[in-house]
Amino acid sequence: MKPVLFFDIGLDRFTPRSLELRLQEILAENHQTLIATPNPEMLLAASEDESLQSVLQRMHIRIPDGIGLTFLARLTGQGNLRRYPGVDVLLDICRLAAVNQQHVLLLGGWGKDAKKAADILEAAFPGLRVTALGDMQIRYEDGEWEQPEEVLEAIHEAQPDVLAVALGGGAYDRQERWIVDHAPQFASVKLAIGVGGAVDMISGRVKRAPKWLQAIGLEWLWRLVRQPKRLGRILNATVRFPIRAISDRLHPTQR
Repeated sequence: MKPVLFFDIGLDRFTPRSLELRLQEILAENHQTLIATPNPEMLLAASEDESLQSVLQRMHIRIPDGIGLTFLARLTGQGNLRRYPGVDVLLDICRLAAVNQQHVLLLGGWGKDAKKAADILEAAFPGLRVTALGDMQIRYEDGEWEQPEEVLEAIHEAQPDVLAVALGGGAYDRQERWIVDHAPQFASVKLAIGVGGAVDMISGRVKRAPKWLQAIGLEWLWRLVRQPKRLGRILNATVRFPIRAISDRLHPTQR
């Protein structure tokens, strides 16, 4: 199906079944697929940063994460677009990888969260092997990466099938940049994906909203109540992004 476009970045349309089948195919293939899960805040940043826009365009699949993208797709006349929270996509990948006893590597996370999340995932999906490289000092400044050499060496030695990169926080674009710049050098990796705060949620450090709030797309409100410091980011997603997206559709030549 034709993707939904925001700022020349295409978001892929999936039903739950078609997404599962595509993930199954990727895990069975011999080449690498890069996946991003853009939310409104990331797309807003891409509208103001050509280098980030290029990074997202280089991803093979872009799975929409955020109820605002669903509404804006319809409002801009582009039809239906189903959202998939990044943490749920990661859980689905782990479930499918467990069937073939594949290996997932978690890169990033706060403190011991990655190790705790790895233990929880292995217990939840028998057959799955999970390696954690948490609390890594990985920085991106002025187009250059600063990171310990042992990070890349450890990934090479682990030879994971899935590389889940959790370098979120304030630098919400860092993990996608890292994937584009580094994932191709790991021959074993079939699927590389940016997972943002998924590690924090799986480990239990950050509590997810109740299921009923998730179902109606108000998980962002739950996080705002629990983390008031996120107000600026929420305003970007709920106010600035819709204005910019609608303006871009109405006046595409003014980009």
